Amino acid sequence: MKLKKKKLTGSTLVFLLLILGAIISIFPVFWALSTSLKSTSQVFSDPLGWIPHPFEWSNYVHVWTVEPFGRYIFNTFFVSIVTALGQMLFGALGAYAFARMKFVGKNVIFGMYLSTMMVPPVVTMIPLFILMKHLGWINTYYALIAPTVLGTPLGIFLLRQFFLTIPIELEEAARIDGASVMRIFWRIILPMTKPALTTLGLISFVMTWNNFIWPVIVINSDRYKVLTLAVAGFQTQYGSEWNYLMVVVLLTTIPLLIIFILFQRYIINGIQLSASK
Repeated sequence: MKLKKKKLTGSTLVFLLLILGAIISIFPVFWALSTSLKSTSQVFSDPLGWIPHPFEWSNYVHVWTVEPFGRYIFNTFFVSIVTALGQMLFGALGAYAFARMKFVGKNVIFGMYLSTMMVPPVVTMIPLFILMKHLGWINTYYALIAPTVLGTPLGIFLLRQFFLTIPIELEEAARIDGASVMRIFWRIILPMTKPALTTLGLISFVMTWNNFIWPVIVINSDRYKVLTLAVAGFQTQYGSEWNYLMVVVLLTTIPLLIIFILFQRYIINGIQLSASK
């Protein structure tokens, strides 16, 4: 009886701590939403009111009209989706080579490739910028997409670990039936890799969506500007108008929250399955 009470007490404490953590995590989003629906006078009122009265929905209309946020959102979605799809495709090809194919120095090459994860991105920014400049890709989608679309060490490592969990007997049976390497890859391996591919795609999408340093280096035109640059520029111009600034922050954040809520099961499953090996 005492053991059951201890377990119940422990479970209750854990549950309360999780609720507290959830409240702390959600609070900034609630504060941003509340501020975005206030007038300027309400934002700086004393005492501070948490619930706007009245709700200033015109703030969203104002922000949408003073800056071409429709274009910025399109650019961000386009770059993030193309980068995610590229990493999924080319990352899967590279990971399959490291997981299944036999060639001289495979483990050494894989170790060297993974070691590039320890190189700070700031070290490669100048060479990458010079390359983009010589290619004539400054202020284009190519500059935003090219550095990561062909795969990253993290993505290839994640998929390789998943490929190693797939029984090799499936591939051997396909070879006996006369299937080529690419046919095995497309028809057998990829369909079984959906959890890991989804995880990689979502991670790539979020990282590209939130990327600021690289876009600020290669983009200075509104035509190709992404949301992170728009938020920084808006903050510089309207930094004292917190209600408008919170509207911009929510426009940047809400899509990621929706994506995470919809696909969190795939993210957790993909990481667990990839780590099981």
